[in-house]
Amino acid sequence: MTKIEKAGKQAVQRVKSAAGRVRNKATALVTDVADKKAVRQAKDAATRARARTKALATEVSGKVTGRKSKQKKKKVAAAVAGAAAVAAVAGVAMTRKRKRKRGWLK
Repeated sequence: MTKIEKAGKQAVQRVKSAAGRVRNKATALVTDVADKKAVRQAKDAATRARARTKALATEVSGKVTGRKSKQKKKKVAAAVAGAAAVAAVAGVAMTRKRKRKRGWLK
């Protein structure tokens, strides 16, 4: 009886070790394939395509909801405010320069 139990245990152990070897070999093969240049390039292309699709979807949804035009208006307003601030600073600098030249500011 013990001989049969031993044989069964050994068979189970052999199956387990064989499964482990197969698993390791499969992992090695997958790693080899993943390292190939063509596979890397395909992954990069897929990533680029996903990013482009997402950007396009965002742009379309912005146009549909009117968010795009609001963003443009905000940009223009910010540019105008920035230009006004720069002009004001430049104007103050020119005024000071003129006053210094004329002797009003010492």
